[in-house]
Amino acid sequence: MLSNTVFHLNRIVLKMFKQKLFVILIIVLSGVDLLAKNVHTRIENLPLYEFGVGGGYFVSPYYQGSEQNQIRTLGIPFFIYRGKILKSDRDGGTRAEFYKEKNFRFDLTVSGGFSAKSTEVDARQGMPDLDYMGAIGPRLKWIVYSSHKWGSIKLSLPLLAAYVSDFKKTQDIGFIFHPNMTYNVDRFIYKWWDLFFRIGAIWAEDRYMDYYYDVKPQYANIQRDIYEARSGLLEKHIDAAAAFRINSRWRLFLGIQYSDYSQVANRESPLLTAKDTLGVGIGLIWTVYESEKKAGQWL
Repeated sequence: MLSNTVFHLNRIVLKMFKQKLFVILIIVLSGVDLLAKNVHTRIENLPLYEFGVGGGYFVSPYYQGSEQNQIRTLGIPFFIYRGKILKSDRDGGTRAEFYKEKNFRFDLTVSGGFSAKSTEVDARQGMPDLDYMGAIGPRLKWIVYSSHKWGSIKLSLPLLAAYVSDFKKTQDIGFIFHPNMTYNVDRFIYKWWDLFFRIGAIWAEDRYMDYYYDVKPQYANIQRDIYEARSGLLEKHIDAAAAFRINSRWRLFLGIQYSDYSQVANRESPLLTAKDTLGVGIGLIWTVYESEKKAGQWL
């Protein structure tokens, strides 16, 4: 479903929100520091910011529950920032961290997904295209276990407001709830590998379900009956990703997501054509520059 979600390449979302949504987000984040002074402490010896280029080859369903796959090649610049509040890194994606205690975090996170042309999807022939999807909302995260050697286990509970946009207009399609458990370990096996695993489920309200699974009377035909989508379980999924450190500047990544739709709320929709799906991505990440200032050296 959520592409940065599978491969931890959350930079994709920069293409998925209309400009006015980012303006609102920036305004919100600008005032957050007033609510969180003296809360944050970092001891990791990581650069405060870094930027580079990432690119890859992705095969994934056209939308959640589609039996047909789309192939995307994507090359985009990325920016990682490890500030007190606003963060964009490999430890949870793009977010604004409002509250932080020993084992708990409360932050604002964003995510998104690709568009799909209905002419390329058999089940959606004659229906409107699906636009780029973006989602933003608060997330509560519990660090269940953490070890420098063995990695960390985290429970995340994000509640996201979802939008779709073709960059001309933006539509609110409701809320999604995505509880998930992750395990990740960096520098595994002689410091060459970073590993990431996740298991989770997604629930969505009826507006979100309508956008993907509703069949209005004007779009019904012999192969596609009228269908009214309802809220409930959207999918269950298991993700795995690995990044191989070629050197300090280059990484090779591979990601896989398996999603199950056998018991979802809209399994009877003629637009939900798969009982399960598999998405795969492979590519390279090149870090062009890292700041000398470290994340723990704030003024």
